[in-house]
Amino acid sequence: MKLIRIISVLFLSVCIALPALAANLATEGDVARLKNDLLNGIVKVGKTRLSELRRNYGDAPNITDEESKVVFEYEDLKIEFDKRRYWIDWGYDGFKPKAYTDDVDSLREDLESEELVGKNITYNSVRREYGEPTESDEATDDGETSHYYYGDIRMSFENFFVMKKWRGKNLTAESDTGILGGN
Repeated sequence: MKLIRIISVLFLSVCIALPALAANLATEGDVARLKNDLLNGIVKVGKTRLSELRRNYGDAPNITDEESKVVFEYEDLKIEFDKRRYWIDWGYDGFKPKAYTDDVDSLREDLESEELVGKNITYNSVRREYGEPTESDEATDDGETSHYYYGDIRMSFENFFVMKKWRGKNLTAESDTGILGGN
């Protein structure tokens, strides 16, 4: 009986650890291809999203994830991504309690009168204008949706992580010590 329990615990431990082991780390070939694509303008500052980079080249061995940016470090190549959240939708959530503060009342009025409209409204601009949400459900990856609640008002934002800049060494066969970068 103890043997069955031990085997069950080991089996569950392996099952839980497998997704972490299955991370798609970039190979040397992936890094070489990424360097070449950066130099040829296929991967572009201001255009390339983090999800696209991860899908096409794999994850970096060193990743620094901060509130406003993500930095991927592949060997001697460093790529920085800006983290933004763009507003995609809003609605009322009947399961959340209403809030009656000046900021929430102002937000409710601006949403209902369609004064708050546009495609480039970020979570940071909403937070500056209407204060901190009463509750949040933040997603962490590029392309996922984060939800912020102001009482019973649910605002949805898409995580949009786009390349800000890159720096690298050894990007060409002729220049082993050259440092190139894009801004």
